[in-house]
Amino acid sequence: MDTRQRFINICHFKSVDRPPRWEATMGFMPQTIERWRKEGLSPHVKTHRDVEEYFGMEPRVFLPVNSGFTRPPFDPPFKREVLWESGEVVVFREESGIICKAYKKPHETATPGVMWVEHPVKTREGWEKIKWRLDPDNRKWPDWKNLREKYDNFPYPLALTICGAFGFPRCLLGDKRLLLMYYRDPRFVHEILEHWLELYKKICSTVIRNVRVDYILIWEDMAWKKGPLVSPRIFKEFISPYYEELISHVKKLGVDIIMVDSDGNLESVLGLFIEAGVNAMMPFEIAAGMDPLKIRREYGDALAIMGGIDKRVLAELKKAIEREVLSKVPKLVEEGGYIPFVDHNVPPNVSLDNMKYYISLVRSITERNLQSD
Repeated sequence: MDTRQRFINICHFKSVDRPPRWEATMGFMPQTIERWRKEGLSPHVKTHRDVEEYFGMEPRVFLPVNSGFTRPPFDPPFKREVLWESGEVVVFREESGIICKAYKKPHETATPGVMWVEHPVKTREGWEKIKWRLDPDNRKWPDWKNLREKYDNFPYPLALTICGAFGFPRCLLGDKRLLLMYYRDPRFVHEILEHWLELYKKICSTVIRNVRVDYILIWEDMAWKKGPLVSPRIFKEFISPYYEELISHVKKLGVDIIMVDSDGNLESVLGLFIEAGVNAMMPFEIAAGMDPLKIRREYGDALAIMGGIDKRVLAELKKAIEREVLSKVPKLVEEGGYIPFVDHNVPPNVSLDNMKYYISLVRSITERNLQSD
């Protein structure tokens, strides 16, 4: 059984010999890798994939097509250009049209994030000016023959990524403007989402008919510690109908694993995601109050759970790591529909020794339990 089949079986709550080795598939902060170099990590280990290989992890692979993910799939993209900079800060327009601010040298304990300053759409007129970059019928596609040759027998699951029905207008308008538009100009938001639906139905049809797709991965990042940025009522009006139609379309094309990636606490809208056709979710951020055991009790095999290991605990004593892993992994793996991994990027207060211990512990549990069946 290869890891592609393991993933598919797990999402369908079928038996496997072991789960994919994705123990930290969300990634590692650059400062974390720098710390680990001081603790013995080879200087040749540089990229996210290098680190995965060092730990014997398996890749999580996104198809190399312009389908968007954390940004809309502009085609052509905006020109990336620096607008202003000082010794410490740079302000630039990225390919999504968003103007961003970033520190050139982030603090050693801080996420090297990019702050959004200004978004490309402020009015309906602004939307009309850039909509041509999201034309469903005028897009550049890769060489399908080459992709098929590379991926037809690929041993890992292949994701077709999507910038979601919240994430897409959020990137265009910004958080505040989008949330206000739900109330002040709902018709405008629906116009954007109608275009989103048409665009992604065309993208999904084209890609799935030309190359193997194992699952759809939708980026939302629509919640924070206290809950989602939208109420269930707003979700039902502006997200549910578009999800339902797109997911129905995708399933008719033969892809039946629909996963959403969102940080924060989604409990109040999780059932609505499931009703709309979502059947897998990640990463179950523990710091935001997401509890994979509670979610499993509530939704059973309606939802495959990915993640749910508290990144903060990896910086503590090994006994704490044991408690975290043993409290969740054995039960969830036994029930099926679960792949354990850290609930976000591994932070720089985690030692290399602790990381090795965590990965070894997870594998000793998951692979021992499954092999003993």
